[in-house]
Parts: sequence; C-alpha cells; structure tokens
Amino acid sequence: MSKFSVKKPFTILVAVIAAITLGIVSLVKLQLDLLPDISLPYLIVVTTYPGASSEKVEEEICKPMENALGTINGVENIYSICNENYGMVELEFQDGTNLDSAMVKVSSALNTLEAYLPEDAGTPSILEIGTNMLANMYLAVSMEGMSPEELSQFVEDNITPAFERQDGVASVSSMGLVEKTIQVELARDKVDVLNDKILASTDDAFADAVKQLDDAKKQLEESQDSLNKSKKDMAKSEKKLEDGKQDLIDGQKELDDGRNELAENKSKLEDSKEELEKGQKELDEKKKETYDKLAQASEALNQLNAYKARKIEQEAQLAALKQLAAQMSDGIAQLDNLSENLNKDGGILEQIADGDDITQENINAAAALGINEMLAGIGLSPADMIGTVTDAKSKVTAAVNAAKNSLGSQK
Repeated sequence: MSKFSVKKPFTILVAVIAAITLGIVSLVKLQLDLLPDISLPYLIVVTTYPGASSEKVEEEICKPMENALGTINGVENIYSICNENYGMVELEFQDGTNLDSAMVKVSSALNTLEAYLPEDAGTPSILEIGTNMLANMYLAVSMEGMSPEELSQFVEDNITPAFERQDGVASVSSMGLVEKTIQVELARDKVDVLNDKILASTDDAFADAVKQLDDAKKQLEESQDSLNKSKKDMAKSEKKLEDGKQDLIDGQKELDDGRNELAENKSKLEDSKEELEKGQKELDEKKKETYDKLAQASEALNQLNAYKARKIEQEAQLAALKQLAAQMSDGIAQLDNLSENLNKDGGILEQIADGDDITQENINAAAALGINEMLAGIGLSPADMIGTVTDAKSKVTAAVNAAKNSLGSQK
C-alpha cells in the first residue's frame, strides 16, 4: 500500500479529497432526532375486568389469551401482567415481522376468543409499541431576579398551564421545583413525660379492654355454641324442607298425571258422546224406518182384513150360489121327472100317440102337477118360470165356475 501511494500520489490525493467531501456533505445534511423512527416488534393487548382480583384476571383473562395468541405465526415470547381490574398481555415477534399483518392476526384471534371471556370483561385493546409512544420534550426554565421559590411558583402558575393547553400535548410534568416545607422538632423530655402519662392511662384502658375482650370471648364462645346448635337445627330443617320439597314434587307429578288422565278421560268421554249421538241418530233412523214398516204392515193388515171380509162375503155368495145351483139342479131334476111323466106309458104324449082323447082337464092337471112340483122345488113363482127355465142351467153353471176361479186366484 505504501509503494502504491508513493507510485500513485495523484490517485491517493483524489481519494482523500473525495472522502473529505463526502464527510462534509454528510455532516451538513445530518439531521438531529431525539427519538428516531424505530420499529419495535411488540404488541400489547389490554383487557379491563372491573371488580376482579388479580388471580381472577389471570385465570379468566390472561391464560385464555396466552393460549389463543401464543399460536400466532412469528410470536417468539409472550408475557402477562395481571392486576386488579385489568390484565395486560405483551407479545414479542421476530425481527422483520410485519406488525400490520400481525395485528390483523391478533385481532382475529381475539374476536374468536371474545365469546369465551366473562360477560363483565371489556373489549380487548391492541397497542403497538413504537417510538411515538415516547414522544417527550424537556425544557429548562430560568429567569433573572427571581429566587428558586418564586421561579417554581411561576412555573406552576403560568408555564405549566400554558403548555397543557397546546394541541397534541398529553401531559406536562415539572421537575426540580423548590417546595417550602416546615420542620417541627419536639422536646424529648416533655415527650417522655407525656408518653408516661399516656402509657398509664392506656394500661388502665388496656386492662379494661382485656376484661371486655375476655367477656366478649366468652360471649363469642356461647354464641358459637348457639350458632352450632342453630346450624344443626337448620340442617334438620333443611332436610325436612328437602323432604317436603320432594313430596311436593311427587304431589305435583301425581297432579300432572291426574290432569293428563282427566284430559284423556275427557277426550274418551267426548268420543263416546259422539258415538252415542251417532248411535242415537242411527236408532232414530231405524225407529223411523220401523215405524214406516209398521205403518206398511198395518196397512197390509187392513188390506188383509178387507181381503178376509171380501173372502167371507164371496164365500157367502158362493154358498148362496151353490144353494141356488142345488135348487136349480132339483128343479131340473123335477123337469126331467115331468118330461118322464109326459113320456111314460099312459102319459099325455102316449095318449096323443095312441090317439086317445085328451081332455083339456087331463092336460091341465098334468101340467099343473109338473109345474107345481118344479116350482115347489126351486121356489119360483109361476110367472117367472116361463123366462127362467130355459137358461137357468147355463147361468148357474157360469156363476159356479166364476166363483171357483175367484177363490183360486185369492188363495
């Protein structure tokens, strides 16, 4: 290198001038920043739980969060701080982790976990640690002609309130202020005398207090015994109460069963009532049908009685016709006898054939004898005999046949 510098002095000079120029430019453009923008791979989750102890916060808030957030990709370490009323979980990520993406993953995990947190717990808040959280400014104040006490009072009354009213200022703290104090020193001997007096009075009061304490202790023991006895009685009462409660539950169950059975019987009764009404309706219909049949039977019976009356009347007529026929038959027989008498030996016809003299008296006597016998047999007058003898036989025969046919059809 030394040989090169000796051989190339111009090159070395140009390099030195370039380095000095770059240094000057960098020094001129260098900016002063108390808190540079540094990305810290940390996220903090803060959850409030009003009224909860630190142990309860640990069990119900921090441990579930550690289990849920510890599985996120990129988390190296996880820390928890549990206090009364709130819990804080700190997540440390690997260097180079995109905190925006990590915050989205943490938010998704918290949304899933929120349903399992206590109802009184607040919504978890996610905070990103950065240099912006440490944005502080320190100022020194001095003023000629003022003592430290006056300057301190001026800062508290004027400067601090003025800065607190500025936009973007979260808080203003004052340090190094001088405060006036009063120191009181007591005389030792007088304090000892006063202590002796106080001790004597306190001894008496202490003795009385000890006595009262003993009495109170005795009363407490008696109260404890009474309390134990009351607990036993209460246990017995609770047992009786449980038995009564069980009896009440059994009675309620029996009552419910009775109600269900009553409802079932009511339903069956309604069904029976419907069936009974249906049966009554059918009975009424059958009764009506029976009445109709009885009416028809009564009408048929009346017709039968009328038929019987007609039959009796026809039988009477038939008997009368038979009697008439018998009488006609007797009349015909008598006519036959008359004809025989006319034709017998020595009768009128034979006398006519023999040429005997037939007197008018013989003819009249013979005619009168036959006619009278015939009329006596049939019960007719001589005036009706002439028109009825010829067709009497045919009419009687027709009437008998008609009566026989009518009786056969009616049977």
